[in-house]
Amino acid sequence: MQHLVAARFKVLRMDFESFNAAAWDDHATDPRAVALRLREQGVGLINSEAQLVQLMNLAHHLHGEHLHQWADGVACIEALMASAFFSADGESGHTSRRCVASLSLTAQDGFNVADFTVSDQIRVLAMAAANLADIDAARGLRLLRAALNQVEQSDLPHTDPMNRALAVSGHNLAAAVEEKPTLTAEEISLMLTASQASRVHWERAGTWLQVERAEYQLAAVNLKAGDVAQAEFHARECGRIVAENGGPELEWFCV
Repeated sequence: MQHLVAARFKVLRMDFESFNAAAWDDHATDPRAVALRLREQGVGLINSEAQLVQLMNLAHHLHGEHLHQWADGVACIEALMASAFFSADGESGHTSRRCVASLSLTAQDGFNVADFTVSDQIRVLAMAAANLADIDAARGLRLLRAALNQVEQSDLPHTDPMNRALAVSGHNLAAAVEEKPTLTAEEISLMLTASQASRVHWERAGTWLQVERAEYQLAAVNLKAGDVAQAEFHARECGRIVAENGGPELEWFCV
């Protein structure tokens, strides 16, 4: 598999956008090969700070959620910080600090995030929880609940970027747990909590389409958990949202 992915990247020696799209297409099947190509090829294709930020997020996702190589992930992010497009006070600086903190917190439960803003603390906690989705449900649930408690105690507006970050992390976390053939009680709790958080925060940060798909995920995870009544409730909500917004036929397929 690694040779096939490597061959694909060799053929795709082109611009950054093509590289990034191919990396996301292939990352789930062979994250190790994609991580290698990120270092060997992706870095040389960067032409802006925005592209650097995209590679940082990809590196965090690969090393955090797929490879579970926290120290290697930190090293990769720090190597990306050497880019000429890195700005310590810009988005790449903020992204790198969140990614390093998330990977460090994943590796060490007591890692201190107090120096971050409340918004970034929430994002770091949620990212770390997602990293632990399929290997340590208990810690993942603790970190996710800590993030959600921070949200409840804060007065951050719906426009704050932590809302979208929680929506995405919650979705990814729930999806990762749902794929397991059998689930422990803690894994079920983590899956349901994450999916519900995703639904709440897509309501704040997304469109009706993202809210509808969050309802679809809630139907799926409740069915996985054996709660047929709740699964049916969310399936009906999914259909209601599609109908109210004149959704395309593809969305009806999900209902």
